[in-house]
Amino acid sequence: MASSIATIEGKWKQLFPDTPFNYNFVDQEFAVHFEADQKLKQLLSTFTMISIVVAILGLFGLSTFLSIEKAREMSIRKVIGATENQIFGLLSWQFIKLILIANTIGIPLGYYLMIRWLSGFAYKIDMPLYIFLLTVFITVLTAMLTMTYHAYKTARTNPVSILSNE
Repeated sequence: MASSIATIEGKWKQLFPDTPFNYNFVDQEFAVHFEADQKLKQLLSTFTMISIVVAILGLFGLSTFLSIEKAREMSIRKVIGATENQIFGLLSWQFIKLILIANTIGIPLGYYLMIRWLSGFAYKIDMPLYIFLLTVFITVLTAMLTMTYHAYKTARTNPVSILSNE
């Protein structure tokens, strides 16, 4: 590579002795043009991970609060004849509803922002629908994994221990 550049530089000086020889590699030019995008990617990745951790912690705290708050109700339902699966389903449905509402608000906003950001590039792509469906699936799965412990614990609790502590 160095010998090729030296040969080209020698030929350049023969043909254009008054003009300085400057050269760049295409990959370096691309790196300069997309440096801002790389920094944005790194910044967004960091804040995304922080927000996911905070959301999971918040969801875990909310599931703790609701399992304590609903312990008496679930115990009465259990005494009346509800199964553990029904109680687990009732507690889980509250969280799934919240996640679906959040996705209903977030997906159109995310779609709009992605279309605006992608419109700044030379080559256009369409946002595929499966990305948003995958997002809904991952958020529901994450919520279920986060709150499963408390919902299962509440469903398995002996109703006598809850109802006798008045």
